[in-house]
Amino acid sequence: MSSPEYSPLLKTKISIPPPRSQLISRNRLLTRLADGARGPLTLISGPAGFGKTTLVSDWISTGDAPCRVAWFSLDQDDNDLVRFISYLVASLQIIEPGIGRAPLSLLGSLQTPTSKALMVQLLNEIGDLSNPIMLILDDYHVIEDSEIDAAVTFAIDHLPEQLRLIIATREEPRLPLARWRALDRITEIGLEDLRFSDEESALFLDRTMGLKLDAQLVQILEKRTEGWIAGLQMAALSLQGHLRIEGVNHLAEAVKTFSGEHRYVIDYLAAEVLRQQSSEIRVFLRQTAILDRFCASLCDALTDRTDSRLILAQLEQANLFLISLDDHRQWYRYHQLLADFLRTDLYAGEQAALHRRASAWYEANGFGTEAVKHSLAARDIPTTVSLIRVHVDEMLCRGEFPAVLAWLEALPDDTVHAHGDLAGYKAWLLYLRGRIEEAEAYSAPAHTAEHADIPPTHQATLLAFQAFLAINRGNPEQAVALARQALDELRESGSFFHTCALSLLGHAQRLSGDRKTAIKTLSQAVNLGQKLGNHLITLDALGNLAPLMY
Repeated sequence: MSSPEYSPLLKTKISIPPPRSQLISRNRLLTRLADGARGPLTLISGPAGFGKTTLVSDWISTGDAPCRVAWFSLDQDDNDLVRFISYLVASLQIIEPGIGRAPLSLLGSLQTPTSKALMVQLLNEIGDLSNPIMLILDDYHVIEDSEIDAAVTFAIDHLPEQLRLIIATREEPRLPLARWRALDRITEIGLEDLRFSDEESALFLDRTMGLKLDAQLVQILEKRTEGWIAGLQMAALSLQGHLRIEGVNHLAEAVKTFSGEHRYVIDYLAAEVLRQQSSEIRVFLRQTAILDRFCASLCDALTDRTDSRLILAQLEQANLFLISLDDHRQWYRYHQLLADFLRTDLYAGEQAALHRRASAWYEANGFGTEAVKHSLAARDIPTTVSLIRVHVDEMLCRGEFPAVLAWLEALPDDTVHAHGDLAGYKAWLLYLRGRIEEAEAYSAPAHTAEHADIPPTHQATLLAFQAFLAINRGNPEQAVALARQALDELRESGSFFHTCALSLLGHAQRLSGDRKTAIKTLSQAVNLGQKLGNHLITLDALGNLAPLMY
């Protein structure tokens, strides 16, 4: 059996967003970015809709960046050290092919390396470069994983001269900012810097939105939106609608009656903007709002349309909070505030149906992780179980243990217990996370009459885990029996646990003193692991085989 094909990395996450040429140039902030680029770290922090991503992408487009730029747009799924490092290296490889081989090789080891070990390898490689690199980490506020925070902290503390870092975030990250401020290692652009000034607001309304307002009306809008760029944009779109419907005489009244506390402004403006759109556009926006990123083909699948490409072009031209994620105008996303508002307008049954369609499209187009994510969101348990079974081996082989465990923990507990293979996977992963008691609760095969039709290969996963437990409890003879039973049921399945059961059998034979048989079994495990691309178990088998060869 050939090595499994891994789900591809999403290129839009590591592509520099195209510049928003229709927006005004913010020279004062571009100068701050240029000054900050002389130091190790620039932190751009402010709420959603204050133009953080646009500011950095526009600065890059001016050519003022002092070196080559790598971009990494983060999302919730990146709260996994393996995934984070994989995408981080991929972003750097766009401008420096071949970099990051050392940390990637560490990710292939049986035991996930520490964040420090990974960063040491990566920083050493960057330090050997002849030309410097600037790395952009966008939307860092989604990171909640302490290991990733530790990795970024270590990197900034030991940053080589060849690397500069820009972090854009909605909230202050859990990093030692006070220490870096004291050491003068950080340049900060915060909320007060990001707010539109009166002059910038006037230019934006005039040049970008085509609204000719007198200074008093501009000042009212600027005060009400408090320099919030997205809010000002939504207000302007609402005013454009008033102009079309009621004419210029009512424009001043519309501006003066615009009010509300900041937390209510989002809903008010979004509702006013959407009210001006055709019913066709409103339906399209609602149906596609469940997607974090989308292309025309994916939108077609959700909406039963065949012209989504034209709709997206229309939305982009109308500046309706559609953000292009690549230079080819293939992948887009909505402004997060608009997407949040649109999702509240979907009833639960409609959301589930849309998530099922999204899952089917992602699976058909080779994005297994996204397929599982949307299937879980649809609460389609049978499909989710099937998808996990399709993709679990490739995920485990490349060390994405936290992601697989998150899938399994999102399933109802009785579903996991009812499927021996899922229970086995969860038991293994819980054990590796140090949650021993929870792991052992999943270690008993489901032999009840209710689950009597469970295929033997599914129970074999549990048997392999029981063999693992027997080894750790100092009972190699029992481990041999359990591993053999697992192999009998797995036969030639070529799964992750087929290789695992072979390695466990060889390990148990070694502990039992059966050297000759152990060498044969472990050699088979190494060969099968290499054939299947199961590097984790291959290394484990080699670790047990090596002492027997001397």
